[in-house]
Amino acid sequence: MGILDSIVEWIATQIMNLLDLVTGSVLGALGCDMSTFLRYFPAAETLYEVFAAIAVGFILLNLVWQLFKNFGLGVGLSAEDPTKLAIKSILFIFLALFADQITVLILGIAGTPYDWVVAVSYTHLRAHETGRNLVCRLLLEKKKKKKT
Repeated sequence: MGILDSIVEWIATQIMNLLDLVTGSVLGALGCDMSTFLRYFPAAETLYEVFAAIAVGFILLNLVWQLFKNFGLGVGLSAEDPTKLAIKSILFIFLALFADQITVLILGIAGTPYDWVVAVSYTHLRAHETGRNLVCRLLLEKKKKKKT
């Protein structure tokens, strides 16, 4: 069974290396940096502008509708206080227009915990390595660090 164990161990090592390559590439390309995401998906910026314009349109439409409902209070319609409605509408328009910058700010703040989670997941995947493979991988990583 010694040769079969070695073959299974080698296949498992190759699969882990492939998974490391795929996850490292994807997470590196689409991690917390929105500029990298936009470089790979340039249509996302145009779609964001379209969605922001539609969102502002819906907010303004709701504002106008609710204000018109105030004229029908005598008929029995219920409506929101115009002052609160205007404040909420301005706030939501602000959020819709600056969602991109808010997202970049939040990803900048949350990027460090995100990196911690990715590192922990990577460590968890590596926890099942055999001692011999672990030593070989650590030596290869040390060699890579010396080159850079």
